[in-house]
Amino acid sequence: MALLALTPSLVRANALTLSALSVDQTAGTVTFTLQWSNSWRVNTLPFNWDAAWLFVKFRQCGAAPTTDWTHGIVNTTVASHTLPAALEFTKVDNSTADGSASGIDAAPNNLGAMVRQSTVGVYGTAGPYVITLKLDNLPGAATTLDLKVFGIEMVFVPKGQFTLGEQGPCINYEYFNKVDITAADVVAPTSLTISPASGGAFTYTVPATYPKGYNAFYCMKYEITQGQYADFLNTLTAAAQTAPTTPTCCRTLTPIGLPLLTLGRPPTFTPLHIRIAPATL
Repeated sequence: MALLALTPSLVRANALTLSALSVDQTAGTVTFTLQWSNSWRVNTLPFNWDAAWLFVKFRQCGAAPTTDWTHGIVNTTVASHTLPAALEFTKVDNSTADGSASGIDAAPNNLGAMVRQSTVGVYGTAGPYVITLKLDNLPGAATTLDLKVFGIEMVFVPKGQFTLGEQGPCINYEYFNKVDITAADVVAPTSLTISPASGGAFTYTVPATYPKGYNAFYCMKYEITQGQYADFLNTLTAAAQTAPTTPTCCRTLTPIGLPLLTLGRPPTFTPLHIRIAPATL
């Protein structure tokens, strides 16, 4: 049993909130409540969804400022975690048609977990969802921990295609018929032949090695805020915090809660944060 030395408060990352954090060091699990706004998963254009990227950092409580924070390693077995039926784990897998798959990234990329809606729909408010993540490297109950959970709203951009060539005449030189690069060309590249729209004899073969389309990826739903950047700096050592800049006076930053170049969105504050003392009899 762990003793909570600091009660976690509600925190926000744009419209995403994390609350009710608890840790079972014996089981190696972290449990918290997740909620965010304006969520979706659609199977028509644009064929994508939003998601929440969740990760954990910790270090021994009272550690010197030169001590690194440890990034939680998420167990890759889906059954070792607890998700509500409304959510599922997802990851990028560019061997599939749209570049996505269910599950958690394999090592060494299992430093977080991406969760999305399990069913198609548009959700003004997603959650609250109680989530338990199993970490492979969480210290046992004999270690006093300072632990933080982070959440970032993300958007999936599916594997895509583009048009090669001109769609209309150009001045002073011949133009080529447009060629649609399909998702199949991205998965299994083949050579393509383009020819002048005027029907001329000249043709050009685009080799199979030429980039055709783009692979799937996730991008942040909103631009990073000052609070999120301060949270990031606060999980670096003092030396790492000051390394990119000349001044050495700012060893620890306190999030001011004001978004950077953002209007009309809730600010980001400190991530969900507790300190855990060893069990006592």
